[in-house]
Amino acid sequence: MVRSKTKFWQMIGRGTRLCPDLLGPGDDKDFFYVFDYCGNLEYFNQNPGDDTEVARSRLVGARLFIRRVELTEALDSTRIDARRANCATR
Repeated sequence: MVRSKTKFWQMIGRGTRLCPDLLGPGDDKDFFYVFDYCGNLEYFNQNPGDDTEVARSRLVGARLFIRRVELTEALDSTRIDARRANCATR
């Protein structure tokens, strides 16, 4: 089941890609099937603006970025403190 409209339509879009000679020389793809076992088409027809998964993943990505910046700053601070301690002992 896919609850991200963006991801769902990306998957549908992959089916629409042209594929020359897919079935042999000169026999190109001219159709594709969508097997929607989980009812995603119905879900998005009933909830056209519901894209909570994408919003949630952006929040996670933003939090990870912030944590990485904080970690980098902490490491830099530790290096500076170590250099100061080395200079003071010389």
